[in-house]
Amino acid sequence: MAKFQPEFYLINFTNFAHYLNEGIMSRLNLLIIVLSFSSIALFSQTKISPDSAGSFINKKVTVIGIVDEIHITNTGNYLLNMGGKYPDNTFTAVIFAADTSNFGNIKIYEGKGVEITGVVKDYKGSPEIVLKKKNQIKFAEIDTD
Repeated sequence: MAKFQPEFYLINFTNFAHYLNEGIMSRLNLLIIVLSFSSIALFSQTKISPDSAGSFINKKVTVIGIVDEIHITNTGNYLLNMGGKYPDNTFTAVIFAADTSNFGNIKIYEGKGVEITGVVKDYKGSPEIVLKKKNQIKFAEIDTD
């Protein structure tokens, strides 16, 4: 059985006090705090309406609104129009034909509240997010008041 050595604990406490006096511990604490806030900012998402998406070009956001219409192009791309029906919509979520198998039945989103997450891009003067994975879209409760 190991023998209790009180001087071991005394030395460690002395070293701790020394580091505290030297400011090493306060710098370490500051680093931990900064990293904590950085990770919060990294994982938090800006939530916007379809109408304001044009102000967030090249930014990753979550657009929250109702899918007013879904249009399927001649090439099999799905356009989920929000903020009105085409050509008056203010935002579009695009699912290219090659990616539709990642989503199942896309038509289930029509007329429903959704959250669309991704980087807003400008396509011919209109904001859009290209959806590649199903986790970029989910149903959401929308307050219509």
